[in-house]
Amino acid sequence: MLKADLHLHAGEDKQDRIKYSAKDLIRLAAKKKFDVLSLTFHDVFYYPRDLISFAKKRNILLIPGTELTIHGRHVLIHGIKTMPKIKELSDLEKIKDSVIITAPHPFFPTSTALKEQLITNIKLFDNIEYTARYSNLLNFNKKAEKTALEYKKPLLGNSDCHHFTYFGYTFTNLEANSDVNSVIDALKKGKFKMKTNPLPVKWLLRAGIENSYHEYILKRLFPKK
Repeated sequence: MLKADLHLHAGEDKQDRIKYSAKDLIRLAAKKKFDVLSLTFHDVFYYPRDLISFAKKRNILLIPGTELTIHGRHVLIHGIKTMPKIKELSDLEKIKDSVIITAPHPFFPTSTALKEQLITNIKLFDNIEYTARYSNLLNFNKKAEKTALEYKKPLLGNSDCHHFTYFGYTFTNLEANSDVNSVIDALKKGKFKMKTNPLPVKWLLRAGIENSYHEYILKRLFPKK
């Protein structure tokens, strides 16, 4: 089994304000005994050779991926060799057989969540993400679980890491060898199992990425009386 997190961001991702670097994240992942990572920066293909080598020296395999924005909605794609030219969700059909397509944080209260678009385009997706940003008090993954069960789609556990405080709580164990093709094959065939633990509430509050999401968490956890 390989311990994997396939939805990660770092300071080199220009669409986010993140203080840590990709190397910092890899160092942390090595301490937490991860075997496979994917740096899924927004709308770019970030897979430099020096970083692949840096990770390999720490017994970590980097998988190429990106988080595409399609009409404001996010889609995770793994196994790419260059940035795919996708303008519509329906265009995913053109690359579906050669890559892994996952719906990230699909029902979270953010403008980038697929929401109803996931249901409409469910046949295009290999997996549905179960995201680390939840607690025992508040969990936006519940509808993702229900959707995955209804449409027989595997749940892929990821952190969607933008802050170290919630890295390592949710991940995926893969039945694969430590090479890119084997990992992609395992993802395509559903040879993996999600592992997850809820965040402490104090970490959940720090996990708000978009202002609207952060405000929503605060309102749900601490409603005004």
